Amino acid sequence: MTRLILTVLALLSCTSLDAARSDESQTQGGWRLTLDNDILTGQATDRDYTGGIGFTYSGDAARDNPVSLDALRESMTGRLHSLFADDTGSRRYHSQQVGLMLFTPEDITSTLPVYDDRPYASLLFVSNSALDIDPAGDSIFISRLTIGMLGLSLAADIQRVLHEVTDSDVPNGWEHQVSAGGEPALMVELARQHALFLGDNHEWKAGWDAVIGSITELDASISWRAGRLHSPWWSHVPSQVRYVEQSMPVIRAAASEWFVHAGARLRLVAYNALLQGQFRDSEVTISTQDVERLVAEYWGGVAFAFAGHYRIDGYFRGNTPEFRGSNRRSANWAGISFSYAW
Repeated sequence: MTRLILTVLALLSCTSLDAARSDESQTQGGWRLTLDNDILTGQATDRDYTGGIGFTYSGDAARDNPVSLDALRESMTGRLHSLFADDTGSRRYHSQQVGLMLFTPEDITSTLPVYDDRPYASLLFVSNSALDIDPAGDSIFISRLTIGMLGLSLAADIQRVLHEVTDSDVPNGWEHQVSAGGEPALMVELARQHALFLGDNHEWKAGWDAVIGSITELDASISWRAGRLHSPWWSHVPSQVRYVEQSMPVIRAAASEWFVHAGARLRLVAYNALLQGQFRDSEVTISTQDVERLVAEYWGGVAFAFAGHYRIDGYFRGNTPEFRGSNRRSANWAGISFSYAW
């Protein structure tokens, strides 16, 4: 696996293509806070993707700040980028995200390893994304680099505090999480979205995503939104989710708006370190033969933009089983995001 990743990254390496694009991030930006939790579905469950948080900053500072990964992202994705995007005259928007994802088995009270279920897992990460709009305005291309750490004890501390506050069962098995003690994680992602239909009150779009690294898979998606629309079709791309919503630019709507949205995607999964573990020995993992290779994901929600700058988006998401075995099951969660655009 290491050789495969290094080979692909070497092929992606190239010089920067930024000079060919019009970079508008200096005039378009903002921030977004995303909160996910399975308890928001109203079900009395605490399992699978049980919670996540992401903070996204959009604009030129996302590209230029001291901890930005943007130069590295560009060097890794530039060559393939030129194959799928028209760089001449395209517009570019930058964003950066810091986030945390938590995963647990169904039985969180046991202090012993739970071998017949998904393992405890966590990923603390930072990512940088670039979104390019083709000159015709009917398609976008996204490149993203994510670097993080698996297996940190921070995940256990956060979930324990939240469960004590909500008087829920205290999770006792985090010492058995994937890559317990910490291990670096890396993902390189490319995505394309195309507007299928753009009406005054509703829109359809479809696209694909390819990611390699700690999660390696190929996805195809379709999505729809309808309502009082005053923001660009590409400003709302709900398929850009890797459990938690990924870093995407924050764009101001031209006027107050509201809309409902829904969509689905198929994921062809080659590898998932959050299930299978990575290079470091992990006490509990899902074996390669028990990983579901085809996973369907679905979502729906409602969003409101108001006062010229603010947006609230509430949503429900779910996916078909990601692994086989006696505890094979679908997963569901819900979330809410708050954003401010200038």
